[in-house]
Amino acid sequence: MRKQSVIKTICVLSLCALYCYTLWHQHKTTTKNLKKKAVDLDGSEEIADSDIHTLTYNDIESQYSNMYDNAIDGGIQHVETWRNKQVKDSTQKDEYSQNEDLMRANSKKNLSSYDRLNATMKSRLPRFILGGVKKCGTGTLMTFVNRHPQIIRSQLGGFFAEFVSFSQGTQWYYNKMVVPTKDHVVLERCNGCYDTLQAPWRLTETLGHDVYIIWIVRDPMDRLESEIAQQISNKENQFTPENILYKSKENITHNQIIRRGLYDIFLQHWLHYLPLDHFLFIETSDFIKKPWVELNRLERFMNLTRFFNEDMFIPGDGRKDFYCIRNTNLTSKGEVTCMGDGKGREHPKFDTETAEILEKFYLPHSKAFFEKIQHSYKWRGT
Repeated sequence: MRKQSVIKTICVLSLCALYCYTLWHQHKTTTKNLKKKAVDLDGSEEIADSDIHTLTYNDIESQYSNMYDNAIDGGIQHVETWRNKQVKDSTQKDEYSQNEDLMRANSKKNLSSYDRLNATMKSRLPRFILGGVKKCGTGTLMTFVNRHPQIIRSQLGGFFAEFVSFSQGTQWYYNKMVVPTKDHVVLERCNGCYDTLQAPWRLTETLGHDVYIIWIVRDPMDRLESEIAQQISNKENQFTPENILYKSKENITHNQIIRRGLYDIFLQHWLHYLPLDHFLFIETSDFIKKPWVELNRLERFMNLTRFFNEDMFIPGDGRKDFYCIRNTNLTSKGEVTCMGDGKGREHPKFDTETAEILEKFYLPHSKAFFEKIQHSYKWRGT
């Protein structure tokens, strides 16, 4: 009896030891894989930001020029490496594989679609596109603009930026169009258009070249802080002020949220398709301080009757530096419309060294952007 008890104890201890070893081995393997993944993404295990310190404006311009020159227009590529969107999920891979032939066929059918449209259909297309930039206030701007009685908002948001949407064909897009009267103007918010390489080609191929783009831009440092704050709020935990450069050390421009602040590079690409006078630039700080002034500029750009005035805006309850707009529509709930709690959230701050590196990186691009648009803003370092 005693012998059986000893054997039983030994077996239990052996199982416990085996279980502990299994946990240890899994932890070691996971750590090794994560470490390998970090090396694959970042190029080395050591923090080495020499590339960040030595990158010049010409280096960046040359890199992006090469990307443009080598791009396949029309969305034939089903993985857009420009936006760092690689399909990793097995289900998505199967879906892309099964539909690849159809996507390619539809993309080719998009060629010269606009030229084949009749006058009635062309009149339904949006002539004005709110094209970005992310975390600069596009949502607030669109909310305010929607108050204008002459504006009809298109409900399609990502057709020109997303390959899966664009691959459905321009006829699908045309069939989704609203039907405005002669006094109305169609405005479409194109999520992701600003920094999608193939968006300008797709947009002009679908809508023609009599189309106008609205960009709301802000200090690239503020924009970057805002996107990091959003990631932290959404618990994405991809980047923080502490690791933003570590994760980007192989080449700072490989980081999508950093390169979104290179307004000059993206604008130069768009200027291959549309002239500068087809663009309206609204600066975020100016829009926050006096939204009615910037909305009046937008009205002139869109050839609309003047509608917005200072009396339509009142300071918000929670944030006095953010305005709410009075509801002029009797069917609207409440007297005013204010932005959600996520707007104007507190931004994480970079340490001094990181801030200096990023400011130095953005400075030549901001200056080049000012030269292109023949206007300057008071941004950090400029």
